[in-house]
Amino acid sequence: MNIDEVESVESICHRFKTGAMSYGSLSQEAHECLAIAMNRIGGKSNTGEGGENPNRFAPLPNGDSKRSAIKQVASGRFDVTSNYLVNADEIQIKIAQGVKPGEGGQLPGGKVYPWIVECRGTTAGIGLISPPPHHDIYFIEDLAELIHDLKNANPRARISVKLVSEVGVGTIAAGIVKACADVVLISGTAGERFCIRNSGVNAVVEGVGDHGCEYMTGGTVVILGRTGRNFAAGMSGGTAYVLDMQGDFATYCNKEIVLLEKLKEIGDSLTVKKMLLQHAEHTGSKLALEILDNWDEYKDKFVKVIPKEYKIVTQKLNEYLQQGMSADAATLKVFEEVKS
Repeated sequence: MNIDEVESVESICHRFKTGAMSYGSLSQEAHECLAIAMNRIGGKSNTGEGGENPNRFAPLPNGDSKRSAIKQVASGRFDVTSNYLVNADEIQIKIAQGVKPGEGGQLPGGKVYPWIVECRGTTAGIGLISPPPHHDIYFIEDLAELIHDLKNANPRARISVKLVSEVGVGTIAAGIVKACADVVLISGTAGERFCIRNSGVNAVVEGVGDHGCEYMTGGTVVILGRTGRNFAAGMSGGTAYVLDMQGDFATYCNKEIVLLEKLKEIGDSLTVKKMLLQHAEHTGSKLALEILDNWDEYKDKFVKVIPKEYKIVTQKLNEYLQQGMSADAATLKVFEEVKS
């Protein structure tokens, strides 16, 4: 391994995130310990769907914090209050997860203690059901409304949507992109037209059907498997990284306006590894963990897909920023050069 590709401990730790195990499925001691540990190293803990007691939002006298940076919004909507939402760095909408895809969940009555009730706003001893669907989300427009509301509740927080791969997930993911989520997390393989017209969302998936990243204008997509035909048709912005284990991805890609490159820049490797780590943490993906554990073996199997003009523009923009120009001035200068 080239030592230049090794990040500092501080940089790596910022990407650490816990699994979304809720208070109730975990004890108070375990749940708070995870939060304190992540906050100490600069990582993020996830509340899970069980809410979080407001007394954890304030720092402790010794400087530690029990506050979870990621607040989850799931179908049961336990403890989803304004106070809960504004105390988040990231808000995760859980549509489904790998261990129970679309089947909901249950906290047995014997585990619904008074201190759990205090947090979830329910009745002690009565089992709690997390229904399979969100009962206010039946169309993409409903999800877009929820994302809009969450962004208004906490404009600082990043909004992510957690899915599992089922029939039609590609269409759902495309809708989530248009609904203006910041991150899409999918456990499994998507279908056709995945991330079509993506304008800024970062997404990881373990395979796509035909017309993936069609008309994409922004964002970053990592695909850990096969693609269908006509990949990147009309793609004018953003970047895709495709794991090409068979070495035949070029035959499935529409190369009319995009370039296919290896991961030459350190920034490319760091971007892919960061997104894989997040994908593994949120979905439990064994493939993502395998790639991360054996990065040197997999690195050269990735193909970077980037639009030709987009590459020129971003290179010029970075050049002017390094010269000390402001972002607005650099953007305007690049625009004038491209226009002429």
